Amino acid sequence: MGDKGIVLLLLIAMLLTGCGTKQDDYAKLKEALEQAEKTGEMQGQTQGQTQMQAADPNRLTDEFVMDKETRVGFMLKGQPVSDVPKGYTAINTVEDLKLLSEDKGKYILMNDLDMTGMGWKSVDFNASLNGNYHVISGLEHPLFDLFTGTVENLGLENVDLAGAALVEVMCGSQVSNCYVTGKVSGNGGLIDRVDLAYFNKGGASISIGNCYNAAEVVRKGDSDNFKGIGGIVGSIDLSDAQENFAVSIYSCENYGKIEGDITSGGIVGTFIKNNYYYQWAGDCTIRNCFNYGEILGDEIAGGIIGSYDLSYEGEKTTYILEDCANYGSVTLPASEAGFYDSCGGICGSVMTGWIDHNYILEVWIRDCLNAAMVKNTKGNGGEICGERAMNGGTLTIERCLGIGDGREALGATTTANLGTPEYNCKDYHSTADMSIAEMKDIQKNLPSFSYPYPWGIDQYFCGFPHPYADDESLQVQQYAGEQKSQEAEKLVQSMDVEALIVNQQYVEALDGISMGGYWPEDEKQENYCEYLTAWSNNPQTYFAIRDMDQDGQNELVVRSMDFYYAIYKYDLTAQKLNKIYTGEGTEQWEKDYGSVDSIEWMAASYSNYDVYQEAYMKHYASVLKQDFARDLGVLYLDTDQNLDSVLEALQNDYGFEVSEQENDYSCISKGGEQIMEVFWEDGGGLGYLQKTDGVTLFGITPGMSEDEAVRIIEKYGFYKGKHYSEYTTYYKMGSCMLYFRIENGTISQISLTSGTEYTG
Repeated sequence: MGDKGIVLLLLIAMLLTGCGTKQDDYAKLKEALEQAEKTGEMQGQTQGQTQMQAADPNRLTDEFVMDKETRVGFMLKGQPVSDVPKGYTAINTVEDLKLLSEDKGKYILMNDLDMTGMGWKSVDFNASLNGNYHVISGLEHPLFDLFTGTVENLGLENVDLAGAALVEVMCGSQVSNCYVTGKVSGNGGLIDRVDLAYFNKGGASISIGNCYNAAEVVRKGDSDNFKGIGGIVGSIDLSDAQENFAVSIYSCENYGKIEGDITSGGIVGTFIKNNYYYQWAGDCTIRNCFNYGEILGDEIAGGIIGSYDLSYEGEKTTYILEDCANYGSVTLPASEAGFYDSCGGICGSVMTGWIDHNYILEVWIRDCLNAAMVKNTKGNGGEICGERAMNGGTLTIERCLGIGDGREALGATTTANLGTPEYNCKDYHSTADMSIAEMKDIQKNLPSFSYPYPWGIDQYFCGFPHPYADDESLQVQQYAGEQKSQEAEKLVQSMDVEALIVNQQYVEALDGISMGGYWPEDEKQENYCEYLTAWSNNPQTYFAIRDMDQDGQNELVVRSMDFYYAIYKYDLTAQKLNKIYTGEGTEQWEKDYGSVDSIEWMAASYSNYDVYQEAYMKHYASVLKQDFARDLGVLYLDTDQNLDSVLEALQNDYGFEVSEQENDYSCISKGGEQIMEVFWEDGGGLGYLQKTDGVTLFGITPGMSEDEAVRIIEKYGFYKGKHYSEYTTYYKMGSCMLYFRIENGTISQISLTSGTEYTG
């Protein structure tokens, strides 16, 4: 690949990893990818990337490089306001900053402030501060001491202090869209510790989101086992919570070096729940967080969290760590052995103990990636979790990938004779048990990893799957949607109507197989539970659509759990799906049809086959437009089944009134008379109750005979659903569904909604 190709690759890397204005980035991303496809510059890029990696002494593996500088500065952007909003007190000068100690409602920062040498003393804070996208620099002490307020949109730069830059003790409320740079000789980059002992009324709610740390955080000479060191928060102590509690840390990132005496973590040092007397329920979530900094701990270290230390657990509490990734090395340096000595790419250690059987504790680590070196010469090390010392509760690790270099895939397991701990590992893969090429083909080989979000692939990561950050997800989904739409358009152009109908019926069958455990031949669902049990035990079901008998019509081929094979063929005349082959075991299949590998299998996940449904709907939508230019059903299809666009048209184009939502319903009326209703439950839908001139749904209205309505809609690609009664029937066009209520052969009501035909 030439210089032009490398430049293009770096441009795409910048765009996909969150730099710049998102609207501009998305347009540039599309242009770059389209141009790459035209010129072929995206081909043969592996060699060029390998050359760049070889020149990088900090490369993590031979196959993967993460340049942390591409992500620094991801904080949600905004423009400072120049006028003080009503109800706010302005902070214009360093002297004004002292007003924060008065706790009077709302404050807003109107200028950047330099606190170097100002002798700032931390204040307790129970109010609201909007940093207004300004910066406070040169802090020598934390901005706040005891904190139960809110702060947002604030930068703290070039700090040099002990403690933490923003908050010493957080007892409630929220911090959002803040960052810190400089040097911290304390437990946390932004927040030293969360301690719920100070929050005694109404339950504690802690929310920390869209924050990043680019400061070096080092705490040495402190042997307190319960003080963790973390890029965002040092420790979260839930032991003395006085009410039920909830903790949410989301969309946070660390770029700084984190080093502590006991426990170190890229985002959080440690979660602690260690008290027998306060038995409150809670939910604690770390979601969509990323570490790029070097993590060092004398006894425990983790890329995202150092440790969960959960003894004396109370009422049901769930700890969830999901959609996170680590790109920084995690190390326990060679030194005198400590008490714990464990490190992990995502979590250093999960410890539970002395848990009463009457209580429930769940720990989940899911949809996480470690892409860094995990180094531990004196204890337990793992790509995902360093040690699992479970003496009670449950730990589940699922849909995680390891492409770094850990001593063991998941680390060690130790249990005592206390309680009945459970440990589950589902769909964990590493380069030790799956080849690089297999891992890169996420849709085929990692069918349970939801794609394109939170798991995605882009060329900057050398084709490896990785969790997308929240600030990337919209453009990723938009681009994936456009790609699918273009693919569907190509199918429409290249296939005849009969082929589109056949493929749509195969989509229906796959929906049942992959989502409901229902197989097409079991029309009465008599074996539903049997199929569902088999599916849940091993969801590795694959499919292919191809002409197996060489008669010019495709068949649906299904392979489930490596021992069940089936071929289905749709009879256009009888409008029925028939099973024409069953094979038990791969040996039987290969005897009848040759090598299994000769078929390009795809995982039976919706993202792999919905293009067939979209092609079907594109074709019939274009036919409908020719006859029904002004039709609510056509508008519904044209806007990707967006109900809001239909409501907007009813108000602006038809003059209807839409009431406020009440009990999941809204009334649509004209002249005081109800004509329609909107039901918002389960994705929403539109009910057409009384015929009105000029308003049709795919050419039909209430008051029309059922026979006449059916003749119209079948002409435009609708087909009858599987389940109906004497009084209600429904017709489908892909994921668009029309329900009729029938009275004496006449339609009294039409309901329009979207969704798959769940079987079971």
